[in-house]
Order: sequence, then C-alpha cells, then structure tokens
Amino acid sequence: MHNQARCYVSRWKTDDQVKVIEIGSRDINGSVRDLFPAAEYVGLDLADGPSVDVVCHAIDFSPAWPADIVICCEVLEHTPDWCDLVAVGASWLCPGGRLIITAAGAGREPHSAVDGCELREGEYYANIRLRDLILVMEGSGVSVCCDEFSAEHCDVRASGTRVRGRE
Repeated sequence: MHNQARCYVSRWKTDDQVKVIEIGSRDINGSVRDLFPAAEYVGLDLADGPSVDVVCHAIDFSPAWPADIVICCEVLEHTPDWCDLVAVGASWLCPGGRLIITAAGAGREPHSAVDGCELREGEYYANIRLRDLILVMEGSGVSVCCDEFSAEHCDVRASGTRVRGRE
C-alpha cells in the first residue's frame, strides 16, 4: 500500500474498540491495521501472509458481527468482481458504519496483486473510475459525502456511511 492510500484511511483512525473488517489485508508493502489498535479486526485475503486472519474470497465470507468499519485498499483494480466486493463489504456494516475504499484510478500503471511488480500472465487488472465507484457504493446503501472522495495521484478514494441495515 502506498503512502497516499494509508494517509486517506488515517482520517478515520481511532483508539476506540470498533469492529473492523479489511478486504485484501495481506501486507505486501504496508498496512492500515495499526491505525485501529483497540479494534476487533478481521483481515481477509485470497492468500496467507502478514496481517491475514482468514484466507478466503471476501464474497464468500460471513462475519460473526456487523462491522463499524470495512476497509478495502488497493484491491478493486485486481478483480473483475469489484462491484460485488463493494456490495458485500457494505452489507457487513452496521447502520452508520463506515466503508473506506482506495483503488488504482486512471493513469496508474498496471501492477501485480502478488507483489506490486509487473503483472503475471493471466492476472486481471483494470483501473477504477471514481464515478463508477461512487455509483456502486451508493447502490449498495452507502451515503458518500462530497468531502469524502477524491481522484488524485492516479488513485480513487471514497468513504461513506451505511444508511440501510444488514440485508
């Protein structure tokens, strides 16, 4: 994870005892886990590694509790199912819970989900448009405020709160 993504997530760092689920938590080049030191934290990833608690596809995961915060950093560009990931992450939130997303936007060079280097043969990659991300978040019951999204440094970042309960 690059520094701009971590800085964006740090806007919501807290020492409170919140419940956090992170999609794509494997620490390849940085983590946000330490921003929530008192949290009950579950990190999900397709591959085992540092900061991963559960190895699974997030779409197949069923949390034991509604989350206060769901984080998905630098993952969406690596899957054609990114809209489903956003929707399932939103569904895990308690009403008023926060969804925080960063992803590669227009202009970011393709990179591997394995190690951040060159794409491997057969590996999926597509940059995410901010407008599309906001539409999917809002369609998933997340209210996105205008001061909580941006597209800069070839990244897209958006955050919002769940306005409907778990479905």
